[in-house]
Amino acid sequence: MLIGAIVLGVPALITLVAAWGLWKRRFWGWALSLATDVGVLAVFVYNVVGENDREGDEIALAAGFVVPIVLLLLPAVRMTISFEVGMDTRNSAFICRDGIQTYDLRKHSG
Repeated sequence: MLIGAIVLGVPALITLVAAWGLWKRRFWGWALSLATDVGVLAVFVYNVVGENDREGDEIALAAGFVVPIVLLLLPAVRMTISFEVGMDTRNSAFICRDGIQTYDLRKHSG
């Protein structure tokens, strides 16, 4: 029972940290969430294939990890998560691009 709690608890804690990163629209949150979901899905698939045991509950649990992976890979989600900051050398503007709009921070610096 303790091993099962550890096996499911560690990815749950990592997913909690990733959810906070996604809430803040950070790339590391998206990457951490994707890596955790893919890792847990790989463990479940390995378990089903390795034991040659095709029980419906294990397959349903593994399929439950496919949904967040598909959602994380949607272009709309990736556009809102990506965040870049850099210099625009053409007009010396400090720009901030959040995937939706590009801001010239000189105009907003008051």
